[in-house]
Amino acid sequence: MAARQPDIHIAVELPATPVQSSVTSIQRNADGQIGMLATTGVHILTPAVGIKYDVASADVAIVPALQKAGREPLRLFRAIADASFADHILWANETFEPGGTVLGSVMIQCKDFTWSPPGSGKDGTCLLAILTTNLEVFMYRPAKNYLNGEWTRIGSMTTALLQDPNEVSTNGSSEGSPLRRVLQAQTTSLSWSGAVWVPGLSSSKNLSLLALGSRAGTVSFWRYDSVNCWSRQAMIVISEEWVTHLSWAGWLQIDPQTVSSSVACGLSDGSIRLVTVFQKISPNAFGEVQAFLTPMWATSPDSRSLTALKWVDLQAYPRYVLAYAKPGLLGLVSPVGSGLGWMGERRLVLSRQLVHAGSSAVGTPSGKLFCIDYFAADDALLVTYSDGTIQVVHRVSTDPTLEMAGSQLKSLDITRTMRRACMEIEGPGPTDVTVMETLGCCFVSDGIALWSYQTAHPTFLDYVPELSQVTTLTMATIVDLRHDPALALQSIEALCSIAGPQALGLRPRLAQKRLSIYLDLEANPDSEDLRNGLSRLLDVSAPEWTDAARNRVVPTWSVPDTDDKLREQLRMDLVDGSDVTLLRSKLAILQQADIFGYSFAERVSFAQSLIVAHVFGAYLYAAADPNSLVMAHDTAFVQRIIKISKYLPVSINTAKSLTEALAQTVGVKLDDADGPAPEPDVNDRIATMLVSSVDVGDVCMVCKSSMPMTNLERARCENGHVWERCSITTFPLATPNVRTCVGCGRKAHLPPSELSGKSRVTHSWFVDLVLETVNSCLCCGNHFVQIL
Repeated sequence: MAARQPDIHIAVELPATPVQSSVTSIQRNADGQIGMLATTGVHILTPAVGIKYDVASADVAIVPALQKAGREPLRLFRAIADASFADHILWANETFEPGGTVLGSVMIQCKDFTWSPPGSGKDGTCLLAILTTNLEVFMYRPAKNYLNGEWTRIGSMTTALLQDPNEVSTNGSSEGSPLRRVLQAQTTSLSWSGAVWVPGLSSSKNLSLLALGSRAGTVSFWRYDSVNCWSRQAMIVISEEWVTHLSWAGWLQIDPQTVSSSVACGLSDGSIRLVTVFQKISPNAFGEVQAFLTPMWATSPDSRSLTALKWVDLQAYPRYVLAYAKPGLLGLVSPVGSGLGWMGERRLVLSRQLVHAGSSAVGTPSGKLFCIDYFAADDALLVTYSDGTIQVVHRVSTDPTLEMAGSQLKSLDITRTMRRACMEIEGPGPTDVTVMETLGCCFVSDGIALWSYQTAHPTFLDYVPELSQVTTLTMATIVDLRHDPALALQSIEALCSIAGPQALGLRPRLAQKRLSIYLDLEANPDSEDLRNGLSRLLDVSAPEWTDAARNRVVPTWSVPDTDDKLREQLRMDLVDGSDVTLLRSKLAILQQADIFGYSFAERVSFAQSLIVAHVFGAYLYAAADPNSLVMAHDTAFVQRIIKISKYLPVSINTAKSLTEALAQTVGVKLDDADGPAPEPDVNDRIATMLVSSVDVGDVCMVCKSSMPMTNLERARCENGHVWERCSITTFPLATPNVRTCVGCGRKAHLPPSELSGKSRVTHSWFVDLVLETVNSCLCCGNHFVQIL
């Protein structure tokens, strides 16, 4: 049912000129960031949940008048990817044909954007692709700080599109006309696929594809690597019409060597086509892409333009439904093999909701078509429209309908709740003639919507829409779920279930679920049922968590491939491993639960110790592997790891014998401790304290005295000088050129490739390789940022 009183979490005004509402106006990426489209760029907002880095610089996300007593308001980090200063192409320089003219080049604005999957950038963050009204695509990535730093433009896709030598028409023949070449380079739609995560394959292997639709009726598929290089993987001709909308379904594994996905393509004549994309994941044809137009499936053209097109994941493998919208009409398509109780196409005629003077049944669907799978009896979609109304589609998986007797989800009630939240934010003044024009919407948690809107008065004769320069971003509870603890535990269980479903190998990312978990915990204070559920799901005492090699892939590389193969293996062991990823997720949820009174202090410390033990276990396995050549080329670092591993607060059972064997090989005496470690001070984490003090050869950079290893985070010499230690290699940080984890504040050396000349710190071969490989914090899994 609709919430009687909307609980507002975010209400912030952004100095952004609104754009036309669409399903992609607001998008969240895998790092938990919110992208909001504006005319001059994309505003990037990051909720300060699970972040400890420079929280004071984040803005309070709600006006003081709406803050609730006893509740800490959310904070938002702000950044912007500015496209207003980009160097735009002049299409007249490419062709003099009138057909190549772009009307949007008169006043160039942002038209659409899409996020990449995680790890596409060199620093592990998401990339941002922006489409302008000049039909160009620009790529952006964070320069040093993805939270509130500069997002820089790293290139334009138009150059690569124009360089393609093959211009293909609908009949399959090659045409060398300049106009055809330009039309294929003019991008009208874009969409980035999800990541292809395969068991045993590190996330550094980028298999995601960027789909670009063109004015020539073609769709091309591109892959990006970390050196700012684009490569076309496939291209297919759909029609002679413009490709105005693109939407990816999820990847499905067809056989052990192939994955596939469907791309819905909306055309300017109102029709929809499906393209099936196959991608090889076998070693001998890794990343090979093929795209085919799905035969015997298409919606007929009716000259009514599409206003929205979206694949909706029904949260049950492999069930997907394709939703599209036209003025006054909402369509649902269930392709063959979707797993639903119906097949074919359903068209639902919308009715007007009388909530204000501007209500219309032919508005543009502006919200994310979102399946509310937690309502088992309703099985409903919520669709937000540009006039601020919401439509509910019931029985999506069996028999879609707009009306269902007895359902607590009523479209008009939810619409009124959403409007009530907007009027509460605006304060005195709005009346029935005030339209809260919704620009974009998505759901972030059970019953909690995130949307942007602007106030409009279309019935006023002197109203000028172009004068509106403010967009309000809002997050509020609009569906009352009566704070059911079972619903609050669902997202946690998906992250923490040992045998839970995993999308082609890797676990769901915590960063994208962190805000949802935060809101669920906040809505259920002092719940004994929730406490018991957390205690069950967040157990870290099971003995298998101490086995670092349980899910390890046995390496099979040869000596000439050592660097690349070892880097990939380290990526799996240190970053992407199932065990260590699960431990980091549990640690983050335990720390978040502590904020709301669900304290599990002993588990937090034990989980941190297990993660440290897992990391050092991965180093030991790399040293023991004869193919890795670590023993031959970096004996000093091996000796360091052996000594530290002996005195960790928690040891890895399977690594004990390995430690002893390596110690004998390199001549390390494991009983040569310098004595018990000193008592930790208030700033030391117990999980990082060694049980004994051991000499690893560290020397104070000021007084040159010895610094025995007693703590994995800090080094202290006998004269009282204190140095931070690198969280990746444990070496003292004697340089200002470091990276800082946003989640726990730990620091690490920069990768050698980002330093040059005197700024570069000399390390050994293996240490440099590890620093290049690890682009996220080994302790908590969050990203690094650079201060200098």
